[in-house]
Amino acid sequence: MLPPALGFFDLSQSAIWRVSSLFAALLQALFVLTFRARRRAVTDIPIPTWARVAHGLQMLIAIFLLAIALGISVELAAGPFVMSITACLLVSAVAYLAQLEVMLRGHVKMKNVNERLFHLWSMSASGTSQTNEPNRRMVAIGQHRT
Repeated sequence: MLPPALGFFDLSQSAIWRVSSLFAALLQALFVLTFRARRRAVTDIPIPTWARVAHGLQMLIAIFLLAIALGISVELAAGPFVMSITACLLVSAVAYLAQLEVMLRGHVKMKNVNERLFHLWSMSASGTSQTNEPNRRMVAIGQHRT
């Protein structure tokens, strides 16, 4: 959206692509460089390999965009900018789908825990449970997750 907006200011084509590439490179680099801190604030689980690869590719794209902005070995034109933004969107889409799969798998596991808790509760309510010790452990697990 930035290149067409800059076009309304009667800037040269090279200035439009330099500014647009610089802006995109800075935003993408900021996103990639703050990933570890943002993730650490949410979870202690190690970063999966696919996330490292995705963020590595995004950093390479940010470096390429910076090269466009600085005019290093890349022609200032729409093609390189559009291809790098498209690559960024594709890498982001793959990362989103990979994370969605992880989240859905986690949801299925949580559902299984809830089903087990309900089954355990129904067994103890009907008096078919042989001992109450497993019931207390499962209730503790259920209370911990909520």
